[in-house]
Amino acid sequence: MTEQRLAGARVLVLGASGFFGAWVCRAVELAGGDVHAVIRNVGNVESLRRRAPGAVVAIGDLAAPGTIDDLIGRLKPTAVINLIGYGVDRDERDPAAARRLNAELPEELGMALLRAESALPPQDGLRFLHVGSAFEYGSVEGAVSEGTACRPQSDYAETKLDGTGRLTKLHAEGLPV
Repeated sequence: MTEQRLAGARVLVLGASGFFGAWVCRAVELAGGDVHAVIRNVGNVESLRRRAPGAVVAIGDLAAPGTIDDLIGRLKPTAVINLIGYGVDRDERDPAAARRLNAELPEELGMALLRAESALPPQDGLRFLHVGSAFEYGSVEGAVSEGTACRPQSDYAETKLDGTGRLTKLHAEGLPV
């Protein structure tokens, strides 16, 4: 989305306290977007507020059943940016949590957005940006491109690739992702 298209847009940023999250929130805010950020850890609120002081910050467990549908229904975002990635931090080693957050949650989010988009006028159509990971490709010699074969080598990488694959299927069904 260009800065012009972000002006006045309600942008939901998931994983807002991660490596890129606070900077994405700041960029959206500087472009005139109305930022709604969801993070897992209350300890990251102040850091996020320093970078994006105008963001509405919520602490939440997005893995809980029904949370995504409720969030999309309540906020009615113009755009969603999914930056969630479980398994990068050394303390995040639960394979079930990685599957839930990196693979299942993006698909659930995509399906919720498809349902929500059908209720919105065309000019308010949702846009969904899902951020994968270079780890999906595994060890690669040379430059990585979209055509590079994926050879994930960890639970994190496998589940991020699975999430990307699930969204690719939803894109074929009409999800603007």
